[in-house]
Amino acid sequence: MGIFRDLSVARKLSLGFGALLVFIVGLFLVNQYNYAMIKGSMARTATVNELYDINLAIIDAGKEFLADNDAAAYQKKYKELQDSITAMQNTVSPEDLGEGQQLWEKVVLQQQKYFSAHDEAVSKGGSAASLNGLSDQLKPMMDDINVVLNDEMERLAASLVRDNIIFSIVALLAIIAGIGIMIIITRSITRPLDEAMKGIEAAGNGDMTTAFRERYPEDETGRLLSGLKATSINISRMLSQVRDSSSSVSTASSQIAAGNQDLSSRTEEQASALVETASALEQLTATIENTAENARQAQTLVQEGGSIVKRNTEMMQATTRQMEGIHQSSQRMADIINVIESIAFQTNILALNAAVEAARAGESGRGFAVVAAEVRSLAKKSATAAKDIKGLIDESVEQAQSGRDLIDRAGEVMQEMSVNAGQIAQIIVEIAQAATEQSGGVRQINQAIGQIDTSTQQNAALVEQSASAARAMSEQADTLSSLVNAFRLRDGQEP
Repeated sequence: MGIFRDLSVARKLSLGFGALLVFIVGLFLVNQYNYAMIKGSMARTATVNELYDINLAIIDAGKEFLADNDAAAYQKKYKELQDSITAMQNTVSPEDLGEGQQLWEKVVLQQQKYFSAHDEAVSKGGSAASLNGLSDQLKPMMDDINVVLNDEMERLAASLVRDNIIFSIVALLAIIAGIGIMIIITRSITRPLDEAMKGIEAAGNGDMTTAFRERYPEDETGRLLSGLKATSINISRMLSQVRDSSSSVSTASSQIAAGNQDLSSRTEEQASALVETASALEQLTATIENTAENARQAQTLVQEGGSIVKRNTEMMQATTRQMEGIHQSSQRMADIINVIESIAFQTNILALNAAVEAARAGESGRGFAVVAAEVRSLAKKSATAAKDIKGLIDESVEQAQSGRDLIDRAGEVMQEMSVNAGQIAQIIVEIAQAATEQSGGVRQINQAIGQIDTSTQQNAALVEQSASAARAMSEQADTLSSLVNAFRLRDGQEP
């Protein structure tokens, strides 16, 4: 049965119709056999019946011979009837008579005895009455012929009944086999087709959870169901993927829409910032141009300052030389004060000696002592004044030295200032050039900012369009999700 299930529809139909043809051929052969049997039986019946009629004709010929006493006509007719009987006996096979075989053999034997007796009577010159008397021997034979005929008729009737039963049985078996084959083939075709139609109708109604068998036959309907099963599984898998993708697309489109909205806001802010930047760049351009102009003026001032620093340096050098002269004069004054201080000290000693001598002189030396005291007082004052002057001169010398040092350092600073002024002038020239270049660059930046502002405005419009497209895509994704949700997918999951 499993092998039959895997056969193709064409082979199933071929086997079914082949089996029906076998039964039809069997019925035909049975019918032909019955026809041959009936035909043979009818032929034998006709032969036996004709034998009966010929024997009746012999009896009638004997009666005619007895009536007209025409020996020649009688012998001619008898000879014809005898030849007919011999020919008929040769056409009948005793084996075909069944139970009537013995009677037939008895009939043939009686017929031969009659012919022998008749020939013997004719050879002895028997009269018509004697020959007619021999006909009485045919009556038992004719009774046996009737028995054989009746037996053959019964055999024919029994054969007809038997053949009818056999034909009916074979026909019934053919009908049963045909119905069984029809049911088997029909079920093997219609059941898978019904299952396929149910699966297709369920898929048409959005139900992709139709349960398919694990294995199907290898015929066309089985391959159809296997293909439908694979198609259902693949469609269910694709719908599940579409469902997940549509959900992801919906989420992504919502995020894109939100991002585009945020980007639109930022783009507008960027546009505002670019406007402010452009305004600031214009101000910066003006500032840089002012800076370049100021740098050029500063260059002029630095050049003039360099000249002034140079003159100051020359004046500082002259002042240094004068301070050197003052320092030398102070040194000489210090030397003179030292001499004066030395003289005052010696005067003080002399006055002290004079006072001592005046004290020794007594009254006569009192006036001299007063003078000596005055001289001593003056010497002390001179020494004190010389000392003060020396301190002032020393301080003046130190200050002159400090002033000289300061002037020297100021000269060095002025020299450095002169050098730095040149460097500053060069730097200011470079600043002026850089400011000019920056002014041109800022103009280009300002133009680029203008282009960026235009692009930003276009981007803002594109972002708005993208946001609209994202919202439309989100709506389409929701619509797609709704369409996919109309399907019931496998694994017991409904989207």
